[in-house]
Amino acid sequence: MEHRSGLVVSAVVTHADGYDERAAALAMLDTLPGKHPRTVAADKAHDTRDFAQACRQLCVTPHVASHTMRWGGSAIDGRTTRHTGYAISQTSRKRIEEHFGWGKTVGRIRQTVYRGIERVDQQFKLTMTASNIVRIARMFSAMGAGSGKPVGATDGLGEHLLGLRSSFKCQPNEPPAVGVDRKVAPSVENA
Repeated sequence: MEHRSGLVVSAVVTHADGYDERAAALAMLDTLPGKHPRTVAADKAHDTRDFAQACRQLCVTPHVASHTMRWGGSAIDGRTTRHTGYAISQTSRKRIEEHFGWGKTVGRIRQTVYRGIERVDQQFKLTMTASNIVRIARMFSAMGAGSGKPVGATDGLGEHLLGLRSSFKCQPNEPPAVGVDRKVAPSVENA
Protein backbone atom coordinates (compact mmCIF):
# COMPACT_ATOMS: atom_id res chain seq x y z
CA MET A 1 0.00 0.00 0.00
CA GLU A 2 1.24 3.45 -0.86
CA HIS A 3 1.21 5.60 2.29
CA ARG A 4 0.28 8.98 0.80
CA SER A 5 -2.90 7.97 -1.00
CA GLY A 6 -3.66 4.68 0.73
CA LEU A 7 -3.92 2.77 -2.56
CA VAL A 8 -2.94 -0.87 -2.87
CA VAL A 9 0.16 -1.08 -5.07
CA SER A 10 0.56 -4.84 -5.26
CA ALA A 11 -1.30 -7.87 -3.96
CA VAL A 12 -0.71 -11.60 -3.96
CA VAL A 13 -2.21 -14.61 -2.19
CA THR A 14 0.14 -17.14 -0.57
CA HIS A 15 -0.16 -20.02 1.85
CA ALA A 16 -0.25 -18.82 5.45
CA ASP A 17 2.77 -20.64 6.80
CA GLY A 18 4.86 -17.77 8.15
CA TYR A 19 7.50 -17.90 5.42
CA ASP A 20 5.64 -17.37 2.15
CA GLU A 21 4.34 -13.97 3.30
CA ARG A 22 7.87 -12.62 3.68
CA ALA A 23 8.99 -14.13 0.38
CA ALA A 24 5.98 -12.61 -1.37
CA ALA A 25 6.69 -9.22 0.23
CA LEU A 26 10.26 -9.31 -1.07
CA ALA A 27 9.08 -10.33 -4.54
CA MET A 28 6.59 -7.43 -4.60
CA LEU A 29 9.28 -4.99 -3.42
CA ASP A 30 11.60 -6.21 -6.16
CA THR A 31 9.06 -5.36 -8.87
CA LEU A 32 8.51 -1.74 -7.78
CA PRO A 33 9.91 0.76 -10.28
CA GLY A 34 12.31 3.56 -9.48
CA LYS A 35 15.58 3.95 -7.65
CA HIS A 36 14.43 6.52 -5.08
CA PRO A 37 14.66 5.72 -1.35
CA ARG A 38 11.76 3.49 -0.31
CA THR A 39 10.41 2.05 2.91
CA VAL A 40 8.20 -0.92 3.71
CA ALA A 41 5.96 -1.07 6.77
CA ALA A 42 4.99 -4.49 8.08
CA ASP A 43 3.80 -6.28 11.20
CA LYS A 44 5.82 -8.25 13.75
CA ALA A 45 5.81 -11.41 11.65
CA HIS A 46 8.24 -9.67 9.28
CA ASP A 47 10.68 -8.72 12.06
CA THR A 48 13.35 -11.26 11.15
CA ARG A 49 16.99 -10.71 10.35
CA ASP A 50 16.77 -12.34 6.92
CA PHE A 51 13.81 -10.14 5.89
CA ALA A 52 15.49 -6.95 7.12
CA GLN A 53 18.75 -7.87 5.37
CA ALA A 54 16.97 -8.74 2.11
CA CYS A 55 15.08 -5.42 2.23
CA ARG A 56 18.31 -3.51 2.69
CA GLN A 57 19.86 -5.36 -0.27
CA LEU A 58 16.90 -4.11 -2.36
CA CYS A 59 17.61 -0.55 -1.08
CA VAL A 60 14.37 -0.58 0.91
CA THR A 61 14.34 0.52 4.55
CA PRO A 62 12.31 -1.97 6.61
CA HIS A 63 9.88 -0.18 8.93
CA VAL A 64 8.53 -3.32 10.55
CA ALA A 65 7.00 -3.44 14.02
CA SER A 66 9.62 -4.37 16.61
CA HIS A 67 9.18 -7.79 18.16
CA THR A 68 11.21 -7.27 21.34
CA MET A 69 9.74 -10.23 23.25
CA ARG A 70 11.18 -12.74 20.78
CA TRP A 71 14.35 -14.66 21.59
CA GLY A 72 17.29 -12.70 20.17
CA GLY A 73 15.39 -9.41 20.14
CA SER A 74 14.23 -7.34 17.22
CA ALA A 75 15.98 -7.26 13.86
CA ILE A 76 15.22 -3.54 13.59
CA ASP A 77 17.69 -1.45 15.54
CA GLY A 78 17.83 2.17 16.67
CA ARG A 79 19.13 3.38 13.31
CA THR A 80 15.66 2.82 11.90
CA THR A 81 13.36 3.38 14.89
CA ARG A 82 14.82 6.77 15.89
CA HIS A 83 13.50 8.54 12.79
CA THR A 84 10.06 10.16 12.65
CA GLY A 85 9.38 8.32 9.38
CA TYR A 86 9.34 5.05 11.31
CA ALA A 87 6.56 6.29 13.60
CA ILE A 88 4.60 7.59 10.61
CA SER A 89 4.95 4.23 8.83
CA GLN A 90 3.73 2.37 11.91
CA THR A 91 0.55 4.45 12.09
CA SER A 92 -0.19 4.45 8.36
CA ARG A 93 0.48 0.72 7.85
CA LYS A 94 -2.79 -0.02 9.63
CA ARG A 95 -4.71 1.59 6.76
CA ILE A 96 -4.32 -1.60 4.72
CA GLU A 97 -6.92 -3.10 7.03
CA GLU A 98 -9.48 -0.75 5.45
CA HIS A 99 -8.95 -2.52 2.12
CA PHE A 100 -9.18 -5.95 3.74
CA GLY A 101 -12.36 -4.96 5.59
CA TRP A 102 -13.93 -3.61 2.38
CA GLY A 103 -12.95 -6.80 0.59
CA LYS A 104 -14.53 -8.97 3.26
CA THR A 105 -17.80 -7.05 3.47
CA VAL A 106 -18.30 -5.92 -0.13
CA GLY A 107 -15.80 -7.88 -2.22
CA ARG A 108 -16.80 -11.34 -1.00
CA ILE A 109 -13.35 -12.51 0.07
CA ARG A 110 -14.44 -13.44 3.60
CA GLN A 111 -15.39 -16.91 2.42
CA THR A 112 -14.39 -17.41 -1.19
CA VAL A 113 -16.23 -19.74 -3.52
CA TYR A 114 -13.09 -20.40 -5.54
CA ARG A 115 -10.69 -23.26 -4.96
CA GLY A 116 -7.00 -23.24 -5.82
CA ILE A 117 -4.40 -20.62 -5.07
CA GLU A 118 -4.46 -19.18 -8.61
CA ARG A 119 -8.21 -18.55 -8.65
CA VAL A 120 -8.26 -17.13 -5.13
CA ASP A 121 -5.32 -14.89 -6.11
CA GLN A 122 -7.25 -13.58 -9.12
CA GLN A 123 -10.31 -12.85 -6.99
CA PHE A 124 -8.15 -11.10 -4.38
CA LYS A 125 -6.41 -8.92 -6.96
CA LEU A 126 -9.72 -7.94 -8.57
CA THR A 127 -11.16 -7.11 -5.15
CA MET A 128 -8.17 -4.91 -4.26
CA THR A 129 -8.44 -3.19 -7.66
CA ALA A 130 -12.12 -2.47 -7.00
CA SER A 131 -11.24 -1.15 -3.55
CA ASN A 132 -8.69 1.20 -5.17
CA ILE A 133 -11.31 2.45 -7.63
CA VAL A 134 -13.72 3.22 -4.79
CA ARG A 135 -10.97 5.02 -2.89
CA ILE A 136 -9.95 7.07 -5.95
CA ALA A 137 -13.58 8.07 -6.52
CA ARG A 138 -13.81 9.24 -2.91
CA MET A 139 -10.58 11.23 -3.26
CA PHE A 140 -11.86 12.94 -6.41
CA SER A 141 -15.20 13.78 -4.82
CA ALA A 142 -13.43 15.18 -1.76
CA MET A 143 -11.21 17.34 -3.98
CA GLY A 144 -14.20 18.57 -5.98
CA ALA A 145 -16.18 19.45 -2.85
CA GLY A 146 -13.29 21.33 -1.24
CA SER A 147 -12.32 23.37 -4.30
CA GLY A 148 -15.75 24.68 -5.22
CA LYS A 149 -15.55 22.96 -8.61
CA PRO A 150 -18.03 20.37 -9.84
CA VAL A 151 -17.17 16.83 -8.83
CA GLY A 152 -16.38 15.76 -12.39
CA ALA A 153 -14.06 18.71 -13.14
CA THR A 154 -10.61 17.60 -12.05
CA ASP A 155 -8.48 19.80 -14.38
CA GLY A 156 -5.34 17.76 -13.75
CA LEU A 157 -5.81 17.37 -10.00
CA GLY A 158 -5.87 13.60 -10.42
CA GLU A 159 -2.43 13.74 -12.01
CA HIS A 160 -1.13 15.69 -9.04
CA LEU A 161 -2.83 13.42 -6.52
CA LEU A 162 -1.72 10.11 -7.99
CA GLY A 163 1.60 11.25 -9.42
CA LEU A 164 0.63 9.62 -12.71
CA ARG A 165 -0.37 10.87 -16.10
CA SER A 166 -4.08 10.59 -16.44
CA SER A 167 -5.29 9.23 -19.76
CA PHE A 168 -8.85 10.39 -19.13
CA LYS A 169 -9.56 13.99 -20.12
CA CYS A 170 -12.76 15.68 -21.21
CA GLN A 171 -12.81 16.61 -24.88
CA PRO A 172 -15.00 19.75 -25.17
CA ASN A 173 -15.48 19.52 -28.96
CA GLU A 174 -16.19 15.81 -29.12
CA PRO A 175 -19.86 14.71 -29.11
CA PRO A 176 -20.81 12.43 -26.22
CA ALA A 177 -21.30 8.74 -26.84
CA VAL A 178 -24.83 7.59 -27.56
CA GLY A 179 -26.82 7.18 -24.34
CA VAL A 180 -23.94 8.31 -22.13
CA ASP A 181 -23.87 11.58 -20.22
CA ARG A 182 -20.65 13.57 -20.78
CA LYS A 183 -20.20 14.26 -17.05
CA VAL A 184 -20.34 10.58 -16.14
CA ALA A 185 -18.10 9.00 -18.77
CA PRO A 186 -15.26 11.15 -20.16
CA SER A 187 -13.79 10.05 -23.46
CA VAL A 188 -10.38 8.41 -23.74
CA GLU A 189 -7.63 10.51 -25.30
CA ASN A 190 -5.32 8.76 -27.77
CA ALA A 191 -1.77 9.71 -26.87
